[in-house]
Amino acid sequence: MYESRVARFSPATLPALDECLATFQVHLRRSEGKAALERYLTGLLTEVANKNCDTMAAAVPGTR
Repeated sequence: MYESRVARFSPATLPALDECLATFQVHLRRSEGKAALERYLTGLLTEVANKNCDTMAAAVPGTR
């Protein structure tokens, strides 16, 4: 069976991310939007070589 070799990352390892997301709080009224933005930014900030939806979803927990 195929096993993913993409490292898994957690938003907890990016302490400045909460500070950055606070600036968008006015625009993100629903918790789903904030969570999606947090996962997307975490994926962009990871060291994954190819930043596409598949590799970022494999690297960031809670993303499909």
